[in-house]
Amino acid sequence: MGLKQWITERTASPDYAALVRAQLGTDRLVGMVTAMNQAADVTNQLMASGLSALNGVPAVAAIGGDAASMARSIPLRANNAHLIAVSERRVSWFDISTGAALCVATADRSTVAMTRIGKGQHGFAEVRFSFADGSFVVYLCGTSEIEPGFWDAVS
Repeated sequence: MGLKQWITERTASPDYAALVRAQLGTDRLVGMVTAMNQAADVTNQLMASGLSALNGVPAVAAIGGDAASMARSIPLRANNAHLIAVSERRVSWFDISTGAALCVATADRSTVAMTRIGKGQHGFAEVRFSFADGSFVVYLCGTSEIEPGFWDAVS
């Protein structure tokens, strides 16, 4: 084994699509993107609020709903990368900060409306996930799909 092959094998990203498919079982994966939650990143919130105030544009709320709502049940940790996977029956959030794909939340697709609400920066777009209980959460979702089909599912 050459040095180049050795380095490549040890630095390659996991096959997240395969890891997610294994956890979804018979629920067919429709699409998947990387995402970061805006509510978890206080620095981004403060910067967005400040820029919005300077530009005279209201800042977008990053999360809404009471303590027992679906939006607040999704674990939000600053700087944790997520995958958001849309399958035929559900929308699932996976924490990939450890290199694995750990499912941290899931919701029936019929209870989630996904709406692109703005253009983010650096290859990300703002997507609002609105739940049947009236709660919502905004994520910055990668515009490059890991599994094609995510953006077709977003209105």
